[in-house]
Amino acid sequence: MILALGAMGWQVVQLAPEERIVWLATFAVVWFVVFFVLRRLNGRPEPNQVWLLPGIVRVITPKLDRQFEPGELAPLLESEELFVLRNRGGSIMIPVPKRVFPDADAQAQFRTLLVGEPAKA
Repeated sequence: MILALGAMGWQVVQLAPEERIVWLATFAVVWFVVFFVLRRLNGRPEPNQVWLLPGIVRVITPKLDRQFEPGELAPLLESEELFVLRNRGGSIMIPVPKRVFPDADAQAQFRTLLVGEPAKA
């Protein structure tokens, strides 16, 4: 295969300069199309959604659409960039990036709604 590509490259080098530009442009367009088609076929997962309603936390993921009362959730885990919601049994873990909150006050309100002060992870 490497020999075949090398032979094709040698043939392109032997072409007139006008024809080289056409082949180079064709090659670039083909790779551009292939790259974006493969990127779309990658199948990115849908993002999790967490809705804070009065007295209820609604979680929507590709496999789950459920409403939790704050008492149903285990103590909130928190790191520098992330909150993690867990149910009492520990079978469901839902990451919530802190960047989705507009400011520190919204993060504090989220903590207060769920469990008070979180345990640091």
